[in-house]
Amino acid sequence: MNGLIIIVATFVVLFCLAFFTKRRFGYLGLGLAAGVLLNQLVGGPLGELFASTGLEVIPLQPKDVVTILLTILPSILLLWTGPKHRQKLSRFLTSLLYASITTALILLPITQAFPVEDAAARNILTLVSDVQIPLLTFGIVLAILDILLPNNILDKRSKK
Repeated sequence: MNGLIIIVATFVVLFCLAFFTKRRFGYLGLGLAAGVLLNQLVGGPLGELFASTGLEVIPLQPKDVVTILLTILPSILLLWTGPKHRQKLSRFLTSLLYASITTALILLPITQAFPVEDAAARNILTLVSDVQIPLLTFGIVLAILDILLPNNILDKRSKK
């Protein structure tokens, strides 16, 4: 299966999850940061443990499965709790940002298992991979700002 289809499908699923659960970005963004940190701390040993069980998720390598799960699991769990958006615009923006950052973070394991044949798409994916750290930094800053604001600005306008 083409890697580009997998990437787009991942983006759409994450976007829909965030949009329909109506959660604010602050908790989701910090959940992503926690997932990245968990992956860095215990991803290697858990990948080896997963590989030793003999379970296979073809065509993903055991290390890639663990990387994807550790990265997104904390934020997925936080989708079911926390403050919600009231306005569709703020829900849309949060969902777009969440899906973009999450997809960028799990791009490498997906593209290793499902290569992208189109050269133009490969160039774009390489660019996204290159800006992964600044993107995560931007997401963390936005997440902290979102938590610090007592009410989301877009939602506050709707009350008036």
